[in-house]
Amino acid sequence: MGAGSSDPSAPEPSERLIDRVFERFEVHHHAMANRVIQFIALPVLLWSGLALARTLPQPAFLAAIPGVDWAVAAGLIISAGYAVLSWRIGASMAVVCLIMLVIAAYYGGNEALPLWQPALVFLALGTVIWLFGRRIEGRPRLISEMAFDLLIGPAWLIGKVLRLLRIGY
Repeated sequence: MGAGSSDPSAPEPSERLIDRVFERFEVHHHAMANRVIQFIALPVLLWSGLALARTLPQPAFLAAIPGVDWAVAAGLIISAGYAVLSWRIGASMAVVCLIMLVIAAYYGGNEALPLWQPALVFLALGTVIWLFGRRIEGRPRLISEMAFDLLIGPAWLIGKVLRLLRIGY
């Protein structure tokens, strides 16, 4: 092959950042069992994180805005971060966060059981499931790769659901 020619069987590198990020995520999540586990563990971890954020004390700057606490702020930041990659994924994440915040508010309204207790139970459960899924892949991972997976995993999951619904992102 001459200079400048390329192998026609080689996959085209994606031009969009979101596609490159998802490709990087999928390189470490090729086992179908792990992908199924990600679909369970990631929402559980996201909910428990938002629920725990809801239990944190409110500083004055958040208390000054009606209805805003650490959980709402986290949901907005997460959604905005994903919107930078894809507005549809960011908007979808905002809807997901809203649903999870409503569930957390429902649990938080239970006076007999403080919200932090079920949040910690679900955090532990989600972590065990998530780590089990990582074990299926069969190789140790770096902390930076694990942090990347936790940050990008929910967007990847939403991207999969949007593709399933035949909605582009």
